[in-house]
Amino acid sequence: MTHKGRLLLVEDNAGDARLLRVDLDGATSDKFAFEIVHVIRLSEALAQLHAAHFDLVLLDLSLPDGWGMDTVAQVRAACASVPIVILTSLDDEDVAIEAMRLGAQDYLIKGQASGHMLARAIRYAIERQDLNARQAVLQDVNQAITSTLDLRAVLDKFLDKVMQLLPGFAVTIRLLNHDTGLLEPLACRGIDEVTFKRPLSADLSGRAREILNARRSMVIEDLRSDPRLGNSEFIINNGLISWVGVPLIAKGESLGTISFYTTERCELTPEIVRFLETLANQAAVAI
Repeated sequence: MTHKGRLLLVEDNAGDARLLRVDLDGATSDKFAFEIVHVIRLSEALAQLHAAHFDLVLLDLSLPDGWGMDTVAQVRAACASVPIVILTSLDDEDVAIEAMRLGAQDYLIKGQASGHMLARAIRYAIERQDLNARQAVLQDVNQAITSTLDLRAVLDKFLDKVMQLLPGFAVTIRLLNHDTGLLEPLACRGIDEVTFKRPLSADLSGRAREILNARRSMVIEDLRSDPRLGNSEFIINNGLISWVGVPLIAKGESLGTISFYTTERCELTPEIVRFLETLANQAAVAI
């Protein structure tokens, strides 16, 4: 499955933008491709960052309405979580160091970076930013667990951070009622709360019970193609595409389940699943 990175190219030179597209097209692999949104002004870039999600900004330092470090600072202020790679004709080590200090992930010189070198720099920048964001979420969750005994406050912060980190996901947490054996709704994000609080359908309940009993995660890449789940009202009404179900276990006790749903098509790599399991462990400790 190909991961398609969404790039915002901020470049006022039409020829440079055209060559960059050709270079990236040539560097596309069966695992990684690029969708490019091209703007020529800093103001347009800032508007795009406020309106839509991007995996990376590819930024020139010389624009009609912005120049040098000011462009980096404004882009970073507009969206602190999106990695920036500088692509400029300015070969100046001091400028490069300052750009990195302001938050750029890499600094490349036009004409010196091949398509494959550029594609690799983009992938590495995205991966580094994702890793940093994941570590920050885990630190925030740990701080929340140790700073309050209010379960609702902990879970609210946990879910807010998950949604910030994983756009295009929805999350539900259900606790096991040991008296009734039912998985009862506790908290959710990205899901209609009314439908979330309804009893699980037999098929969804069976899947949740399966991961709880087996004490291991389960992944369904396409919920609607699964013959047992494809007609579920819960799945269809909430626009859910994929599912990662993880048991909540702490101190050997089965507490419930946490479900991570995607509302956009994406590749659920083993690295992503392992990170979701780490988040689930944090939620279990909190509960």
